[in-house]
Amino acid sequence: MSGSTTAYEIQPGVIDINAGRRTITLTVENRGDRAVQVGSHYHFFEVNAGLTFDRRAAWGMHLAIPSGLAVRFEPGDEKDVELVEFGGRRIIHGFAGLVEGALDDPEVRDRAFAAVDAFVATANTLPEDSATADALPGKSGADRAAASDAAGATDTATAGTTDGTTATDTTDGAEGSDGRD
Repeated sequence: MSGSTTAYEIQPGVIDINAGRRTITLTVENRGDRAVQVGSHYHFFEVNAGLTFDRRAAWGMHLAIPSGLAVRFEPGDEKDVELVEFGGRRIIHGFAGLVEGALDDPEVRDRAFAAVDAFVATANTLPEDSATADALPGKSGADRAAASDAAGATDTATAGTTDGTTATDTTDGAEGSDGRD
């Protein structure tokens, strides 16, 4: 269909994308050694383990931003984000694999809450007492890579895996694992 176009008609006015849905604001800190980008529809409870916040409060919620957008957290960043509850049937599959079922099912919630602490423990973070921890925020990619390598950090992204979050490979600046690690 080369050369075809699609016309969109947009009426003037404001579109309320979260009308009638519960929202909360959480403070989120990236304690990881990689930048993390979270997409608009990702179940925030299951985002990258390097992000620190009240995960239980984020149960059943995603970023309250327009579809297709994302929020990026550089190493050391701390910011407030607004979350909105999922609508529809509220059945979650995929993401980090912590839920796999109906958000409103108490057994699903209890199983996910029991698993989340072990999930967060997998974070690729630098030791709190490491001198390299102070070197990460605000440094060049090469400086971050050197500091990360000195701390023994590794890029654990898997080629071909898409989970709505990305980790920047500080070895070559590419997103995720691209075979050049």
